[in-house]
Amino acid sequence: QKARRRLMDHYPLLGALAASFDVEEDPRLCQQYDIRVAAIDVGMRTIWVNPAAGLSDDECLFVFAHELLHAGLNHASRRRGRDPLLWNIACDFIINGWLIEMQVGSAPSMGLLHDVAFSGQSSEDVYDSLAQDIRRARKLATLRGVGAQDMLGDDDTKQFTDAEAYCRRALAQGFGRFTS
Repeated sequence: QKARRRLMDHYPLLGALAASFDVEEDPRLCQQYDIRVAAIDVGMRTIWVNPAAGLSDDECLFVFAHELLHAGLNHASRRRGRDPLLWNIACDFIINGWLIEMQVGSAPSMGLLHDVAFSGQSSEDVYDSLAQDIRRARKLATLRGVGAQDMLGDDDTKQFTDAEAYCRRALAQGFGRFTS
């Protein structure tokens, strides 16, 4: 909840999006869904953050912003038939690079997907690079864990289209607050 307030106070675009998501911090639910650190379900408008991960306030801000960017960048709808785990990993490399570059919080000390070689590339480009060695890529860990996607939920296009429109409106409202 602290990370959500910080985003709303200091990052209006992400803050507007953050205001529209519920935050679930129940360690039992995180364990039930095998969420090591965090995950998002855009359709349910829920972000899970596992308190057992032991994140500092700055790490929690980073992780919360990471999950919100999956929604804000429409990652679920951009997958378009690609392998779900590999796509999630590619998106994570891009998101984490941006957050590190923009100095939003601190990267979690337990590690995350980041490679400066992917700087300036799109998630689609990173996916193509990772697809050249799928066995290696499948061993990488998202914030949910090794071999697990931190983007949860049904890939029902209609459901996501509604959520995507909602995310766009929230980002536009945040942009309006930022420019006012």
